[in-house]
Amino acid sequence: MNVILSKETMIRKARETLANHFRGIKLHDDAMMVGGTIRDILLGRTPKDIDIATPKTAELVQGFVDKGFTHVLLDEQRDIHRMVGNGVHIDITPLHHDHIHDLIGRDFTINAIGLVISTEEVLDPQGGMKDLSKGLVRALSEDRFLEDPLRLIRAFRIAADLSFSIDPVTKRFITKHAHLINRPSKERIRDEVCWTIEAPRSYPVIEELTRTGILGRILPEFASVSQVIAHKPHALGLTEHLLWTYKYLEDILEDLDSMLGDYADNAKELLSTVMASDRKMFICTKLAGLLHDIGKPQTITYEEEVHFLEHDRVGSEMVSKRMEELKFSSAETKTVSGIVLNHMRPHNLQRLDSVSPKAVFKYFRDLEQIAIPTLLVAVADAYATQMVPYGSLEAYHEFVKSMVAENQQMGKPKPLLTGDEIMKLLGIGPGPEIGLAVSYLVEAQALGQITTKTQAKELIKSKGYLNEGNA
Repeated sequence: MNVILSKETMIRKARETLANHFRGIKLHDDAMMVGGTIRDILLGRTPKDIDIATPKTAELVQGFVDKGFTHVLLDEQRDIHRMVGNGVHIDITPLHHDHIHDLIGRDFTINAIGLVISTEEVLDPQGGMKDLSKGLVRALSEDRFLEDPLRLIRAFRIAADLSFSIDPVTKRFITKHAHLINRPSKERIRDEVCWTIEAPRSYPVIEELTRTGILGRILPEFASVSQVIAHKPHALGLTEHLLWTYKYLEDILEDLDSMLGDYADNAKELLSTVMASDRKMFICTKLAGLLHDIGKPQTITYEEEVHFLEHDRVGSEMVSKRMEELKFSSAETKTVSGIVLNHMRPHNLQRLDSVSPKAVFKYFRDLEQIAIPTLLVAVADAYATQMVPYGSLEAYHEFVKSMVAENQQMGKPKPLLTGDEIMKLLGIGPGPEIGLAVSYLVEAQALGQITTKTQAKELIKSKGYLNEGNA
């Protein structure tokens, strides 16, 4: 059972929210604070967005525009608006009828609690507070999913965000109408998927999305992985393997201090990098973990053993195409497809008796920003392959820590010679050869092979970079 705030405390918190963000804004007498705002306040959380239902949407929109907020029209047909400013999103919806009628027309009981702002009357016609205390996401009716099929996945997003369960009857409705999930815009679907993945412990919800058929309809490539049954060295079929990789990856992301030691803060900063809108690198990393073997059904061959030659390349291409269709940014698409393409590289290095500094340098040079996320996905992949308790693959943990430590120690030095100096030294003009030479030079400096400009000139004149194949 969840402990929720009393009505009195909720009203006080709502007043504070209004005082912080609505100063100087005139609200209609019938305006009501609703939805996730009231839900989050009751749970003792700081609301991410503020939801207001009002009979006069245009007047409220203009009030915020006059205060310097940016206006985003979310749905012209349904008269839904978002005001962005002062670090907050304020969503404005029309109040067409009375307060009760508005609330019983909403999606889930826990979102159908309202506070009439002028009178401070709390309305809960569908028992939303009771479901909040139970930790339950319950649809108000089956029709809600027909009105807006995005709610089919939103139920799971809310469950992931709040660590709630979905009511069994609601889950049956979702399974029944799963075929409708692709009717909303791709952008809206993408956002709900990402918000679900963003929750730190979303594995149970991702598993339920798979069981209900929602995930396979959003990502048809994921539906096809059920064709691949358990095979050596994998203890599970491919669907279960991908789900467990996702689960282990969540364990790893919560255990970065232990896994990376002194280098954990740098990794956390990298994983918090905003890729697009408010979507961060760790969301891309988790998505890559879920999809890393997506190319296997397309590449399976049966000889003495089962093989999946080039499944990483094929999977990367499949991921790129699907993410473009879901309107992910080019940076996000490049990140996830890059991790999928390279997820075998850490495995290949980890199998060596020892990893040379040169191999470490090339790994981080080639993968750049996705080098550490790819290492983390590989560790999760190893766990899901062997299905052993988290923490037991000590050798793999040590391998990852040593890779990151070695790279940090080498760094990426500034080239001792500029491109112009190299062109003058070799008597050639601009072209790909200059890039090869600079890369070769930086590698030699990082590995401690040269330290002076004279040594750099001798190295470049040898033209060893032409044989290195390190472009």
